[in-house]
Amino acid sequence: MSPTRTSLRTLCAVLCGFTLACVTSPRPVAQTTESQAIDSTGAARSSVSAETLPVADAKADDSAGQAPATSEQAVAVDENAQAPAADAATAEPPPPPPLAPEVVDAFSEALSALAADQPEVALSKFQSAAGDDPRTAVAHHNLGLLLERAGDMAAAEEAYKKSLALDPNQKAAAQNLARLHLRQNRAREAIEFFESLRSQAKPTGAIHDALATLFVETGRVEDAIASAKAALKIDEMDTAAMSLLAQAYFLQERHELALLVLGNALAISPGDPVLANQQGIVLLAQGKRQEARTLFQKAADAQSDFPEAQSNLGALLLAAQNFRAAAEHLELALKYAPDFVEARINLASAYRGLGDFAKAKALYEQALREKPELAPDIEFNLGILHLDARDTGMPLLEQLEKAKAHLNTAQELRGDELTETYLKDADKEIAREKRRLAREERNRLREEKRKAEEAAAQAAAEVEAQAAAQAGEQVAPEAEGSAPQSEASAESGAAPVSEGETAVSDDSRVSGEGVDGAGDGQSGATADATLTEVGNLPGTADEEGQGTPADSAVTEEEAR
Repeated sequence: MSPTRTSLRTLCAVLCGFTLACVTSPRPVAQTTESQAIDSTGAARSSVSAETLPVADAKADDSAGQAPATSEQAVAVDENAQAPAADAATAEPPPPPPLAPEVVDAFSEALSALAADQPEVALSKFQSAAGDDPRTAVAHHNLGLLLERAGDMAAAEEAYKKSLALDPNQKAAAQNLARLHLRQNRAREAIEFFESLRSQAKPTGAIHDALATLFVETGRVEDAIASAKAALKIDEMDTAAMSLLAQAYFLQERHELALLVLGNALAISPGDPVLANQQGIVLLAQGKRQEARTLFQKAADAQSDFPEAQSNLGALLLAAQNFRAAAEHLELALKYAPDFVEARINLASAYRGLGDFAKAKALYEQALREKPELAPDIEFNLGILHLDARDTGMPLLEQLEKAKAHLNTAQELRGDELTETYLKDADKEIAREKRRLAREERNRLREEKRKAEEAAAQAAAEVEAQAAAQAGEQVAPEAEGSAPQSEASAESGAAPVSEGETAVSDDSRVSGEGVDGAGDGQSGATADATLTEVGNLPGTADEEGQGTPADSAVTEEEAR
């Protein structure tokens, strides 16, 4: 694959709802618009409430700032009161007794443990602080939030419900309970639960807000607007209701009206990270990406345990291919919301951009198990992951075939042109890899043949050399056997003479011995020379007619 074509397969962050959740769609930025990407799936979670538990009800304090009465004192005052009967009828009930010091201390210690990033300690302390007193409703809410982060959804749901039972005005508990049901695809059950609470004589703003959240998430926009306005009639400063009203307007594509409502809410609560995050989503829908990113950053900085803000910021960083920073924010989102599947998909895409095949694959597959309805996009992501990744530990052809399989599944579920384009890419890559493997196989066979031929030639040469060596060994003993015969002739004082030849004189034999002693190890050669001399008998002459030394010796003898 060419680097140029691979780099075009950028990951685009797709915001999956005005209510703060994001999902990654790995389509090229040029082919994706934010309006296509936004829908209404997902919702924000509130943070842990840091409000302190009251030591005693403020109504127990007198105008002089006296210490609150104990339970015994409160009863005594009530029994000894001498007020007129009319005043007694209108008198307010006595204040509740102060909370036990150990309950207040446990709540305070839980908040300190959270600040020290010790969630397990905080969970234990909130459990100690969560009692049956309505003033501990906030402790039950915090307990529910920590249980949700720990993945114990059933226990979290019970804690939220306990918080609402103790204090129906617990807006955070109502919102988190509604959103917990939404993430579990239990919207209808949640609506029935809150509608039953709304049927009470005096429904609270928290109940209206929860219903507005559920209606926004299920697309019942008009019902959402009605519920948000009902909450505002109870409390015109209810910024949560304003936020929900803005969300409903956003779904109606009334962006300017949504921004107007959010502006009013921010005037009441200037530092509210949820409102800032929602503003960012509206601006993103208007194509104001940089302004949106600034607001997401502001919301994430203001509240680190705001998973939707972290995910939205991570999604935009992902779209900008700042994979490392995106991964950091998306990991925070999952730290505070382990069931945030859309953030998990975004994080997988960030790891994909970082080239970490194993982590990306594991996260995509986990998201697919957790939310099968997102299979079209997840299968597409898995296809692109296998198509582009390197160093996966599997043969490239196998990897490309897996890419094609995922893309085929995505095509069956999505049926879009983009998936078809990548399927064609996969086919090309597979054909190219098959050709490469075929070339390698031909080269391998050719090399094997060459090596076999070389080995055969070498073996033949070795056989030939061995045969030559054996022949040489047979010749050598024959040459060595001639030397003893010459030596025996020398010792006997006579040279071997052929039949019919005359023996050489003693002087000639002595002369022959001198020749024999002329060279060490030349006995064979000496024997040949002696035979030659014996061949020149007296009375013979060389080619020039001159006598040999033997002739001269005979002449001198005759002269004597």
